[in-house]
Amino acid sequence: MDYQLISTDMDGTLLNSEKLIPQENIEALYKLQDKGIKIMFSTGRTFESAISYAASIDLEPCIAGSNGAIVSYEDTIESFNLDKNKIFEYANKCQEIDLIYQITTQKCSYFYRTFDVFDLFYKSNSMVNNEFVLEKEMFHDISEIKNFEDMNNIIKFDIFDKNNRIKEIYRELDYDIFNIVIPEDYYVELTGKKVNKGNAVKKVAEYFGIPSKNIMSIGDSGNDISMFEYSGCSVSMGNAHGDIKRKSDFVTDTNDNFGFKKALEMLHII
Repeated sequence: MDYQLISTDMDGTLLNSEKLIPQENIEALYKLQDKGIKIMFSTGRTFESAISYAASIDLEPCIAGSNGAIVSYEDTIESFNLDKNKIFEYANKCQEIDLIYQITTQKCSYFYRTFDVFDLFYKSNSMVNNEFVLEKEMFHDISEIKNFEDMNNIIKFDIFDKNNRIKEIYRELDYDIFNIVIPEDYYVELTGKKVNKGNAVKKVAEYFGIPSKNIMSIGDSGNDISMFEYSGCSVSMGNAHGDIKRKSDFVTDTNDNFGFKKALEMLHII
């Protein structure tokens, strides 16, 4: 198959457990670039975080940040905002039952009570210095930030809890106006109804005139399924849950054993 676009998830896929892109995967990305194959970073991470990783290895991929709430290709950047009043309603509910949450806007990430989530996903390392790249603020009640001008540009809302209480609020979420996914058991991601990685990949593919059959996507969690469904070929990571693996065409090695590179080799793309 003549693959023309490779869409890759980042955490658990392109990145290893140390949140680094290993040299083996970097070399694989360069090979794709040398062959003229489009590369797309499709991630739940913020746009700025994805950009910082790309810049660290001198790569200019297309990007779907915040699960496709911000999409970048060539000179175009598009974003898709959420209903702020509905988000404030969910924020208050989270506070009532003591759930940690995060509000992401086009410019900043706002963390309720703690930066633990930031440290989990965005802690600086030898590849990126997120402390200087990402705008972040901590607050202790939604009333502190709800009147910020920036609240008109909310693109993503995340809820976190490792004590199995996500279900307490999950049932109250409005599926008619949000796209809601559970990438892992301990958190939920909300974006616009039509916002997902699959639609982001579709937008980029149509811009470049690439048929879906010529797209390979690779990932490890629930927010990757939409791009699996759109792509002609889908690959799940060896570290993915079983239900994710069953929704892909192939399974590669784990993210700590260079599964990204091995998938490209398995399919004779590089």
